Amino acid sequence: RQTMRQSVIALVVLLLHYNETSSSFITRPLTGLSLIRSRATNSQLHWSWSVECNDGEEERSSSFSSNTPSVITTAENNTYNLASPREWLEFCELENGNGAYTVMRCDYDVHKKTFELWGKDFHLNRLASSFAAVASADIDLSSRYTREKSEETINFLLKQAEEQCQGFQPHNDEESFCTFMVTILWQPNNDDVKVQGHIFSSLIPAELRSSLSSNSLTAAIALDPYLELPNRCQNSPEAKLITWCRKRRPLEEKFKSHGVDEVLLTRKRENQVEILEGLTSNLFVLYPGGVLRTPCETDSVLGGYARHLVITAAKACGLTTEIGPIHIEEADLWKEVFLTSSIRVIGPVGEIVLPNSDGSSKSLWRLDDVSRQDVSNSLVWKQLLSEIYHTSSEV
Repeated sequence: RQTMRQSVIALVVLLLHYNETSSSFITRPLTGLSLIRSRATNSQLHWSWSVECNDGEEERSSSFSSNTPSVITTAENNTYNLASPREWLEFCELENGNGAYTVMRCDYDVHKKTFELWGKDFHLNRLASSFAAVASADIDLSSRYTREKSEETINFLLKQAEEQCQGFQPHNDEESFCTFMVTILWQPNNDDVKVQGHIFSSLIPAELRSSLSSNSLTAAIALDPYLELPNRCQNSPEAKLITWCRKRRPLEEKFKSHGVDEVLLTRKRENQVEILEGLTSNLFVLYPGGVLRTPCETDSVLGGYARHLVITAAKACGLTTEIGPIHIEEADLWKEVFLTSSIRVIGPVGEIVLPNSDGSSKSLWRLDDVSRQDVSNSLVWKQLLSEIYHTSSEV
């Protein structure tokens, strides 16, 4: 959501299928790499790398093609900017069908010249679990090669990112980190797995803990009495699938306007409305008595890595964590609301709005109202984020 004012980097690697059932595993050199530069009308520079590897069925030789444009227009006149992680995923679905993906945060320490990749094992384990929702019975989900190929892809992407950071000088000692968004995608390819990767960064320097002063978000509840809205809970909510990138667009168009930052998905049960999760985030609500509640991942939401970090940090902060439903009918009990995602980690919510039938909206909950009632209210999300960063060497 941040307006990009400096150079933008997008590194795209397309690694085509390899033989999972072969007795020998061939690591191919990623030759044929090309740098494609395009200048947009606003003078922002975009970089993208792409390489496509095709196996010869008999000789198992590798051929490579490059020079993939950063912007592609289809025969239906749909345009995809492959520098955008989201549009890259949508284009991959168009080309090869459904697949599972994961998004990891990676911080580059400009002074130490090192990367910190948050939760790689967690992400790759969840990726394998998500992929089971779209994989055919012919694919060996226990194979180690897909994971090895994924780690090779990550390492390759980070190497390209490191080259872009060479010579980068922060303005002061505090602005020493640059955050990258690493996306790994698995798609079925007959009895194999196609592994693809994408990395993106604004290349804007930041101090790692600067998000402790983050601006609050406005979230809208996705409710419409006349329409059946897209919802992840209807089909494999525990799986992170690329079809959701496309399916959530109507929700964004309908509810994400007038300053709304995130849309909250809902489900009606027993005459009550449960709030499940955001389009790309998990939901936490603080109740009286230091009770922190988040919906259950087994039947309604995707279990994100930042959600995992918050649940772990909550105990160290003296909070009681409950896994259970969050109903809009009990909004007057909410002391604090925040969203979690891999890149932002924690995003505090300042207001939640409900849509009206005429297209306007009304406020359901506001943090300012809670703060006026309880002047001693200490923002728990800041304590949690501080604890997460304090133990960041473990992530």
